[in-house]
Amino acid sequence: MCPSGLDEFGASDASILKRGMRIAAKVGLPVAVHAEDPDVIAKHQAAHPCPSPGSMADWLDSRPIAAELSAIRIAIELAAETCCKLHIVHVTCAEGIDLVTQAKRSGVDVTAETCPHYLLLDRAAAVAIGPRAKCAPPIREVARVEALWDRMETGAIDTLGSDHSPSPLDMKQGEDVFAMWGGIAGCQHGLPLLLDGKFGALDPFMLATLASANVAARFGLAGTKGCLAVGMDADFSILRSTPRVIQQSDLLDRHKLSPYVGMNLRWQVESTWLRGRVVTAETRGQFVSPAKD
Repeated sequence: MCPSGLDEFGASDASILKRGMRIAAKVGLPVAVHAEDPDVIAKHQAAHPCPSPGSMADWLDSRPIAAELSAIRIAIELAAETCCKLHIVHVTCAEGIDLVTQAKRSGVDVTAETCPHYLLLDRAAAVAIGPRAKCAPPIREVARVEALWDRMETGAIDTLGSDHSPSPLDMKQGEDVFAMWGGIAGCQHGLPLLLDGKFGALDPFMLATLASANVAARFGLAGTKGCLAVGMDADFSILRSTPRVIQQSDLLDRHKLSPYVGMNLRWQVESTWLRGRVVTAETRGQFVSPAKD
């Protein structure tokens, strides 16, 4: 609902969102919304202009909690009006989760997702890490991270998503953080770190529920995905305890950028299985291509 600052991603205003929700409601599909209100952000930035070039701290200050909460309220109101299933993605704060909880109680079909980086990083860490930790909505201060963990542990958060958004190194470099790519590469280490994080730890069952079972249920895949049972796709990972510090050389992404380098990692993915077949083992895999004629 808010311009990203980059040409690659446009934004939908409330009228477009409402039209889309009406269509989605007719076919029974959920609408996922990135919740930031551009009007609130614009007013905030006008009242608190940032220097140019902007720093990482300036970026964090430029997109306030109020913008996130305003957009969540708007999305919930539209979902209630159109009878559309709503999924709020990458919620950063307990206040946002509480709005979703209140809407559920009033009968709105709405769920909320957060991401590992909002549970593993706080403002101070993001400033120290720099552009590798730039995302939107931005990383919040430590008190809000702790409150988000509280909502996680009490079951108020429905799903976990990586919001994986890697980029080449040159798109994370320069003087102006506002012009840099806004996204975090989080697929490799985000979920394992949540099993033993700085601010809290999820047990494996809860992690699997939030990252798999609940996701499958929300997006209509519960008949084949989301649990290990007869007749279901055997998709799972096996982890082992191998405490270590994450190194740059450990990164398997094409672009070796991660905000988690230097963090202590207790759990390592030993193998990953897709429909009952090993697709990676000991962090080694192979890309396959169609056979040539």
